[in-house]
Amino acid sequence: MSLTQKQNAYIKAAVRKASLTSPERKAVLDKACIGQKLNLKTNRMSKHYECAHCKHHFPLKRVQVDHISPIVPLSGWDSWEELFDRMFNGEMQVLCVECHSVKSKAEALERRSKSS
Repeated sequence: MSLTQKQNAYIKAAVRKASLTSPERKAVLDKACIGQKLNLKTNRMSKHYECAHCKHHFPLKRVQVDHISPIVPLSGWDSWEELFDRMFNGEMQVLCVECHSVKSKAEALERRSKSS
């Protein structure tokens, strides 16, 4: 059975959502946690995390768990089994929103250049 591009996107989104509560993701966040600091935006104490790239400290809403090796390889789609393996067993790091955005854009650009 062959899935359409729309079906593939739907399934990937559902798996990504499920991965947000994975023990692996929690462990990565716990490792990057530097403790409680004052959140200057809310003026409350909150857990802060160190960005693996810029080394600055951010509250949870300003960080993202990043897969060091992209879930979909730069060479392109391979299989559902490989995607699941990388999503749940791949090496991860905590990046601030800004660093994650830069990394993701660079990966997307490289992926596009390899596919053409």
